[in-house]
Amino acid sequence: MEKANLLNIDEVCTVLGVKKSWVRAAIFYKRLPHLKIGKLIRFSQDEIMTWIESQKKEVDDARA
Repeated sequence: MEKANLLNIDEVCTVLGVKKSWVRAAIFYKRLPHLKIGKLIRFSQDEIMTWIESQKKEVDDARA
């Protein structure tokens, strides 16, 4: 079985270049894909990268 590459909040903040408060708000409003493992919040690196690409496409579409 392949090990899932999960990120914690600090790592996601670094990847996205945002503050913890932004990530926590995005979790609360279900705008950022995440997993809840007990009380822990984790993020799939693949899902975060896909989410980043989807955000980029929305910006590109708006310019057209």
